[in-house]
Amino acid sequence: ERLKSNPISKYCKNPSRMQDGLYHLLKELLQGIPVYCNYPIPKLDGGNYWLDVAIPNFKLDIEYDGVYWHRFTKEKDKMRDNFLNSIGWRVIRLEGDEHRKSKKVRSRV
Repeated sequence: ERLKSNPISKYCKNPSRMQDGLYHLLKELLQGIPVYCNYPIPKLDGGNYWLDVAIPNFKLDIEYDGVYWHRFTKEKDKMRDNFLNSIGWRVIRLEGDEHRKSKKVRSRV
């Protein structure tokens, strides 16, 4: 579900509720380091991959895998992760309510 309000900042446009929570948690943890929602990475065949929450300074992508949506996309997600890894990005996938557990997020970031 997307938030109906204005972007929470110029760095986080059209976030889902989960992205909003992750964004704020990471902004607090990484004080001063830019964090973005829906960050574009160009695909080789055109278009973009949109990273849920990205920290470009560290080439870190944090994805929220909701139970409903991502149960159908495991193979596609694996291909996407392999591409991102091949260009130097590290991908962390959070499932269920992991994004709400700041200790768990902190340990994985």
